[in-house]
Amino acid sequence: MKKTAKSKGDLNNHKRANHPGWITALFFVFMTHNHLGYGQVKAGVRTSYMIDTINNINMELASIDNDLNVYVARKGYNVGVFTAFEMGHFSVRPELLYTVIEQNFRPPYILVRIQNMITNFTSTQWETPILLGYQLSDYLQIFAAPKWVVNQKSTYQNVRIPDLDRAASMELDLGFSIQMGALGLDIRYSLTSTSSGAYFLQDPIEGKNQYIQSQGKYLHVGLSLFLL
Repeated sequence: MKKTAKSKGDLNNHKRANHPGWITALFFVFMTHNHLGYGQVKAGVRTSYMIDTINNINMELASIDNDLNVYVARKGYNVGVFTAFEMGHFSVRPELLYTVIEQNFRPPYILVRIQNMITNFTSTQWETPILLGYQLSDYLQIFAAPKWVVNQKSTYQNVRIPDLDRAASMELDLGFSIQMGALGLDIRYSLTSTSSGAYFLQDPIEGKNQYIQSQGKYLHVGLSLFLL
């Protein structure tokens, strides 16, 4: 069956994610224990470099009656702040991060008129991961982090691509961290579950009438500085 171009409403019908009630309850418990002197509070700043672990994707194309294997290269960084609430071996660490991602796709030019397609663009977004950690030793901690990604926007040659706007989505980070004094090093892997495709733009940009929609699975190498 022939594929047809999808509209922006069909592709980006993301509802704003709400924080689960159990996270609010857990946050309240930690705040109560810290207020009573059973735990401690830390705060600081964090930055990380991120690279996509996916090099090739099978992509649905609206312009041809077939799927296509496309090479992809994505990398980026984020900066932000955090507060950590610690109680015994357990901790909760909310973060607020601003993320920039450089996206580059290379479809086979023999099969696709790539001159009509936006194949490289920059995405920005805000992320609010909440790290739920367990301390294995004085230096080593493992964690899982539900993460809310909000206000994702993309630009091509400084021109906004409204079709790629996403209001909110939810992801999951898994990883471990090592802290020595005021410095912390963490390794994270981001899990996402989205389809990839190339679709027609509602309004052409700089002579381009198609765009690529895809989300990566990133490996993060981060550095934290504890200020409190």
